[in-house]
Amino acid sequence: MLASACAYDVVSREEQLFMNSRYQEIVQRVETRGGAKTTAEYYTLCISFSKLKRYDRLFDCIKRMEASIAAGDRTVYFNDASYLPRGLLSQAYIELARYDDAIKEALAFKKLVADMGMQSRALTIEALGLLGLAQALKKDTAAARATAAELADIGTYYPFVLLETPKLTNLARIYVAVGEYEKALTAIGKGEEEGLWRGVADLVTGASMRGESMFAWQQLPRKFMLHKSQMETGRTAQAKAGYDQLLANPLTAQNGDVYWLILFDRGRIALKEGDRNAAIGFFRKAAEVIESQRSTISTEASKIGFVGDKQDVYSALVGALFDAGRQSEALEFVERSKARALVDLLAQRSRFQPKRRDAAEVNRMLVQLASLEAGTQEEDAGITPQVAADRRRALADTRQRIEKAEPEMASLVTVPAMSSGEMRGLLAADEALIDYFVHRNALYAFVMTRDGVRGARLDGAGLADAVALFRASLTEARTDNYREPARRLYDRLIRPIEGLLDRRNLVIVPHGALHYLPFAALRSERRYLIDGYTVRLLPSASVLKYLRPADRRPAKDLLVLGNPNLGDRRFDLPGAETEAREIGRKWPDSLVLLRDNASETAIKRAGQEFRILHLASHGRFDSDAPLESGILLAPDAANDGRLTVSELYDLHLNADLVTLSACETGLGAVRNGDDVVGLTRGFLYAGARSIVSSLWPVSDQATTELMAGFYANLRSA
Repeated sequence: MLASACAYDVVSREEQLFMNSRYQEIVQRVETRGGAKTTAEYYTLCISFSKLKRYDRLFDCIKRMEASIAAGDRTVYFNDASYLPRGLLSQAYIELARYDDAIKEALAFKKLVADMGMQSRALTIEALGLLGLAQALKKDTAAARATAAELADIGTYYPFVLLETPKLTNLARIYVAVGEYEKALTAIGKGEEEGLWRGVADLVTGASMRGESMFAWQQLPRKFMLHKSQMETGRTAQAKAGYDQLLANPLTAQNGDVYWLILFDRGRIALKEGDRNAAIGFFRKAAEVIESQRSTISTEASKIGFVGDKQDVYSALVGALFDAGRQSEALEFVERSKARALVDLLAQRSRFQPKRRDAAEVNRMLVQLASLEAGTQEEDAGITPQVAADRRRALADTRQRIEKAEPEMASLVTVPAMSSGEMRGLLAADEALIDYFVHRNALYAFVMTRDGVRGARLDGAGLADAVALFRASLTEARTDNYREPARRLYDRLIRPIEGLLDRRNLVIVPHGALHYLPFAALRSERRYLIDGYTVRLLPSASVLKYLRPADRRPAKDLLVLGNPNLGDRRFDLPGAETEAREIGRKWPDSLVLLRDNASETAIKRAGQEFRILHLASHGRFDSDAPLESGILLAPDAANDGRLTVSELYDLHLNADLVTLSACETGLGAVRNGDDVVGLTRGFLYAGARSIVSSLWPVSDQATTELMAGFYANLRSA
């Protein structure tokens, strides 16, 4: 954000390192030097943490820089530096996908620099660039376009001709982010014609043209913007040639965020040219690059205005394999796509409860994994191609050690490559598994038995709306309005594969909106699905590998938690208390805990001692924050009463059945299914072997009646 006014040969050692992008060395030198630090030192240190992706250290550094500025040290390289914290925070929040925070800081940045004399024009360009990019990535296209127009109106005539470079750079990023590729190409082309792009990296990243070239971090993103814009504007031959040149450079692999985007686009070009096998190769390689990273944060891609959807890669690959008649492979990548989604869901967790090894040992491996992954994203000229390659090998080795030590836990932090043959071997002879895959308007159903895999391409248009309509019709008491939506969904999802369902027992693996669908209630003209088959659901086919019998039968039979005291009478569930008492009365070897005793602490301390767990309480589920969803139980000194989905992955159970029974444990709006997957996979990982839960809010009284009958039948079974 600031260019040094000093001559290169007379600047300090830290400034020389800064100009040469040697951020690791800056951190070592500045942090080991004692005494109070100047704002200029904090600036170089904060930039270094930003480039090294050490965000916790970055935020602390920014706070210290703010304190230094507030104390009166406002100058960096002879310029007023009071705006620096706002700009650094906005950039960091963009990289972390916290777009509302990024917009707030960019607006503050813009306001601060409005009256800074000769600095104002240059800094306003930077502020508008951050603001427009954050707005575009937030999908506020109208605001982003307005910001781009404001940026385009800034004059870069003499004596401001050097500002044309950052202006064009920021415009290109915003245009790419809003999908206006023709405008992006115009901005990029103008920069090329005027010889401006060679210096882009220097103004944006703080690196000097005299510093060492860091191709993967400085030139590669810029070239991707160019070739992406060419491809999206129909200049396919130019894009293909440009992408091939990038893929031929071994340094491209250092920047995984951009590398997989290039591979994906190259596969799209191959598919357009009719070369399906080449497309499959590019898509497969893109998936492998995606799977080599646990982090969901696309820091480098966000800087250039394009954060791709990883599921696009899997969808394209599944479609290409399906069209090639390679249906078993297509199913394998359906499962890998679901595994990748689970890894994304759990990416912010740093520890899990291991099943085999000592927890401390396993969590040390997880810390090492996180450290190595962060290392592969560090932007530093001191990281040679050989060092980068060594880090990638060490990362792969660490993953293999985790997979060997804790296979089930490894499935939460890595994407296991499970063959269709291995999955088929986990099915019983009388079982057929239907694995659905949904992405945008693409919809596939793969039917797997011990004998093989067959698939069908289905109609995915408007699927979420159809599911929502059916769910709404089911809530209309004493009407048969549900029949027609049930039949239409049966015709879309079951009838095309009906001839493949020659087993009595169905295992259904939903995806996306289908996680909210009560499959058993679908019906043909003759009968409901449940009348012809037994039906069970799984979050993925590969989870079959981890559904094992209990190591030992729990000493106790049934634990019932009912109507916990949530501290507000409005949330009391008298019906749940009646339900709990009735279940306990009919089940001799049971423990019933009510009100204050129905606590989160009780389930954590005693849950593993029971074969069946019954939780009759409220729940809160949110697909926008699935790990913070959970069951509401009584709080106490040890726990806050919210048994969150995230906490399930630290829980240890040994239960044949977990029942979630309450008016609000159901899931509400039809979304992407993360809330359902997180909940069910969490209980399965904790040690449950089956789960019963509603898919929508149910009245207290109706739940009581249903559960009484359910347990009476279970007891007599």
